[in-house]
Amino acid sequence: MNIQGRAAVAIDHFTLELNSGKSHCTWFKQGGKRDHYRDTWRLSRLSDGIDLWFLFATKLSILGLQVGSFEFSVTSPKSDDERRTAEFIKFAEQCKQTLIEVPQKLTDTVLCFVSLMDDKSRLTPDSLRESFRLEGYLNDIVIGWPDGTVPTAATIVEFEGLTLLFAVISPPGELANDFVVNFANGSSLPP
Repeated sequence: MNIQGRAAVAIDHFTLELNSGKSHCTWFKQGGKRDHYRDTWRLSRLSDGIDLWFLFATKLSILGLQVGSFEFSVTSPKSDDERRTAEFIKFAEQCKQTLIEVPQKLTDTVLCFVSLMDDKSRLTPDSLRESFRLEGYLNDIVIGWPDGTVPTAATIVEFEGLTLLFAVISPPGELANDFVVNFANGSSLPP
């Protein structure tokens, strides 16, 4: 992925800083040194109790080509091996894998809105439809965005006191790019 004129990088992860609502992405340079990109990415209130973190959009035909795993090696000084190994084991034990629900009828356009929720009991089919009435927001992302709402599938993931909502839609129309990562304020990472 190209980030502000830099050479293409493989993003390792996105981080949401809960205390400020800001996000950044991290990747590794040659030699294992971390680098970060910070923009004005912030949570954005969609509706009462739902804050959009980011949108991930891709073509289903491209998603199907992914290998399903990503591996890389990070070098570390021998003197720090034991500590880093313990940190990795601690991290791996916390990992959680969840299948994300998708609408029954899929087109080649798939969008996943990743949001934080205050209270999962507020989530109803009507509140979900109202939260994701984003026609104006998506006009630059999906060419031929339809009027009205499209079927939405929701998955709630709870982790360490947080409630994440993954809302997936698959509208008619075509993505302007093969994939898009778009943060709530409209900032995008270009493909």
